[in-house]
Amino acid sequence: MSFAFFAKISFFFLFFLSFFLLFSDMGEANSRKVIDICKEYGVVKQRTGGYTPEHNAFAERWFRTNAEMSTCQMLQFDLPENMWEDSRRMATFIYNRVPPTRQTPGEEWLSPHEKQYPTRQTMDLARLQPFGIPCWVYQKKPIRDKGYSGKSDKKERAVKGRLVGYNDSQGPLHVKVYYPDEGVSKWHPEELLVYADAMTEIEKTSDKPKAKEMESKPLEYFKPMVGTRHTDPEDGITYETTEVKTNKQGYIVAYRREICKGKPVGSIDGPYHVADIYEYTKKNVDNMVRLTGMSSEDSSPVREGPGGRTMEPL
Repeated sequence: MSFAFFAKISFFFLFFLSFFLLFSDMGEANSRKVIDICKEYGVVKQRTGGYTPEHNAFAERWFRTNAEMSTCQMLQFDLPENMWEDSRRMATFIYNRVPPTRQTPGEEWLSPHEKQYPTRQTMDLARLQPFGIPCWVYQKKPIRDKGYSGKSDKKERAVKGRLVGYNDSQGPLHVKVYYPDEGVSKWHPEELLVYADAMTEIEKTSDKPKAKEMESKPLEYFKPMVGTRHTDPEDGITYETTEVKTNKQGYIVAYRREICKGKPVGSIDGPYHVADIYEYTKKNVDNMVRLTGMSSEDSSPVREGPGGRTMEPL
């Protein structure tokens, strides 16, 4: 991985805090690319002690945040390894357009991008699609006609690709699309794209209960889950379901809060598809039945206990 690339995507993030690039004596920041970038942004290079990342803690923490965001994006749709650089850029794009979790009293709650470019309009984040999601790019007539002397039913009106980037700094929003068959990426105006349904695509690569198995069940079927607790196997944290409702797309989704020392803490997290939360909650109940020897027929669907409400398999 190129340190020059990391430096470039990180300068925008570091803009408001420092104009210094701290580096060890391992040569990782001495390439011509890094030197040129430092000159372009007026960054002063300073040395730190070898094998002492603590001296450069802020940048190291940013590298970790960016790497974790990129890893999640790459794994979500199982993209090839050569897309890591686009994934890092996408992670940086998102980070720079999201306000911090805490608002400084007396200051506007702005994202890093809004602070640096107060007069520039950024994209509506409600239109943001996941990195790597399948999409179709509409082919205008002059492009469709290439290679054909007349009419033909083989002319493609849209070509399938993968979304791998956004650019809203040049006026209208443009989207970078990767074409696996050709092995190339191209930029297109966002209005030419149609995206696959993100939840459906994620389910194709998941071993969790399929949402389609739950579509026939009404919202009331899942209402007893409100107030129940479950452990998310991905992070090992216990949560309490706070709400179950139908979203604008017609999916039944659930919201939850983290449990710490037996009490809900933090802000509400979600939405999650109800199939996932249902499965997590069911596993908690199954484990309890296995450990205690209690039959699920001996208890009601929702039971009060010292650890909160628990749900038997519906």
